[in-house]
Amino acid sequence: MGLPQTEKINVFLGKGLTSMTFGSTWLPNGAAIGLPRTVLFQNPEDVRNSFLESAGAPIDWDSELGTSLTAALTPSTQQINFVIAHEVAHLKNSDWMARVVLPPVTLVLAYHVARAVPQYVAPKHGLAGFVLVMAASLAVYLQLVASLSHRQEFRADKTAAQCSSGYAQGGLDHFAKRMKVDSALQLRKKASTLDRFKPSFDLHPPVQDRFDRLQTLMANS
Repeated sequence: MGLPQTEKINVFLGKGLTSMTFGSTWLPNGAAIGLPRTVLFQNPEDVRNSFLESAGAPIDWDSELGTSLTAALTPSTQQINFVIAHEVAHLKNSDWMARVVLPPVTLVLAYHVARAVPQYVAPKHGLAGFVLVMAASLAVYLQLVASLSHRQEFRADKTAAQCSSGYAQGGLDHFAKRMKVDSALQLRKKASTLDRFKPSFDLHPPVQDRFDRLQTLMANS
């Protein structure tokens, strides 16, 4: 991918089931890529012996939920390659910079809006008008963050898939299995370690959208 100073990238296994990226290769302390523990699962037996649980209890791997998860959480080499390439693409694109700059810029804009608008709103609506302005500012901020995150994720997916047809197929397999995991999660009613797949506020694009875009990319290549 042409990423400089790759020797400054540290790789670690996270406690959750998703990958992540921190820092940059041109920063003094370098960058770090966190990979999901599923990269260690080489066969269904590894999944069965994993840390995963459902509703605070061991999973019955012979159940419908267990069977679905066993198949979905056993990655292929192509899948792992795609996940790593996706995170390296984030580093190459310096995506962290936009994520760092956006919050303070939005905060400053919200501050000025909160100072300017209330002189028109507050006289009539008082505290309610001020709260309305702040709520609107927060909504705009969240929309901007979500839009930025979606753009970055789609771009990283595309960059990773363009490494080779094998990587692209790995991406399709990764998202297809991810959707199977999401479907399996819907069978549960209580919390478990698998909830790391479904954060309460997820800025990533819908998995189906990412799958469809990769499929279109492969069809047009």
